[in-house]
Amino acid sequence: DDKPHKVYQKDIFDLVNNIEDNEGIIASRWIKGARVYPKQSFLRRFAGRSFNMLMKSLFFMPYNDTQTGAKLFKKEAIKSIINNLGITKWAFDLDLLYQFKKNKFKVKEISTEWHDKPGSQLKIFRAIPEMFLALIRLRLIYSRFKFIVDYYDKLPERLKIHHKLL
Repeated sequence: DDKPHKVYQKDIFDLVNNIEDNEGIIASRWIKGARVYPKQSFLRRFAGRSFNMLMKSLFFMPYNDTQTGAKLFKKEAIKSIINNLGITKWAFDLDLLYQFKKNKFKVKEISTEWHDKPGSQLKIFRAIPEMFLALIRLRLIYSRFKFIVDYYDKLPERLKIHHKLL
């Protein structure tokens, strides 16, 4: 779809206009005032909320929605943490927010009006184990058990768990 969506532009302006004295701001589908169209399936909501609950228990961050793509950060803050990021895919957002927390940067969460792209599908039975493993990997990286991840990374590829096997 080539035509711009006013709803997306409005959401970007909401982030820009509400960042205030924070180093970052994220849109949330899971706080009061948020709306999601069309309504997501039970399984998709369950997976998202489970990821969030696990994130909160492992990283002690207050956010209700770390996985929405609508985020805005100040350039100076990003520059100061960018070299510390190492996680991609499911845990990239979480790694980014955790780096902000470690650096005592303030990140605000605001409600959004979220529109799932028509035809967008999450391969839920593949995503759930990938999300879980990404969270565990990230938690290990930021603990005294980082050596486990370092050891795992040195294993031959044939011995590693790949998403195709999950």
